[in-house]
Amino acid sequence: MDFNPRSSGTANVQLPERGMPKVAPPSEVKKFTVDASRWGLPGLTARLKPSMHAKAADPTCLQNGATVEGRLSLIHPGWVQLENGTWIPTKQRGHNVLQEQDPNIKM
Repeated sequence: MDFNPRSSGTANVQLPERGMPKVAPPSEVKKFTVDASRWGLPGLTARLKPSMHAKAADPTCLQNGATVEGRLSLIHPGWVQLENGTWIPTKQRGHNVLQEQDPNIKM
């Protein structure tokens, strides 16, 4: 008799079906401070998806010094998804443009 981990036998192993995408669990919501001043920019522009080329038709600029809340993406490293569903990069040209705030410091 062959062992089949998908059968209803005594095995408690659950394997993903073939072709199903591997989805990372969501990370916790964190606070970040925007700072793109190194490049002489007034802030960051939110994106529709995690791509520098995916600016919205009417992009919103998150000003330097602004605090934003979002989740670090586990699937798209280097990107934060904001609560409204838009995306911002954590780095531009190899330099940080978002600073994670310490949750133990009350602002």
